[in-house]
Amino acid sequence: MVKILWISIGLLLISLSLKAQDTVRSKERYRRTLIALPSIGRSPETGFSAGASITLDLSPAEDSSARHSVYGAEITFTQRKQFVLAGRWDINSQSRDFIFFGENSWMKFPEQFWGIGGNSPSENELLYDGWRIEMENGIYRRFAKNLYAGIDQQLQYLYGVQI
Repeated sequence: MVKILWISIGLLLISLSLKAQDTVRSKERYRRTLIALPSIGRSPETGFSAGASITLDLSPAEDSSARHSVYGAEITFTQRKQFVLAGRWDINSQSRDFIFFGENSWMKFPEQFWGIGGNSPSENELLYDGWRIEMENGIYRRFAKNLYAGIDQQLQYLYGVQI
């Protein structure tokens, strides 16, 4: 686990040397901005945490008012052996008629659970731990100037659960 963390930090430092170009060549369809950042934190649930996040922003070179397409990924490790690997995207078609979006993650992260409903007593608190896959993906289609409709799916799958 520690080796993976150091490898991730090394890759992050290498990626920080990448810089987006400010000038747009006439043949380029998109302006690209690449942002890579380390993350370090501490909280009662995680202890110390470290990771990296990278985001690629694509904006049409010929239309600065157009919607951007964004891709991102993150990886985080914590002192309490928690783990998060996530990817997300918001892609807009060049014609602006379709929007594809998604956020998928794979994690090992304990959570507190009190039961169903807002009136669960605090003594019902239960801490469970396990691996979790979460997926949310969808597509929207434009039907009028400011009207989009579509479908999306959400999935949460738990395995290796320990109570």
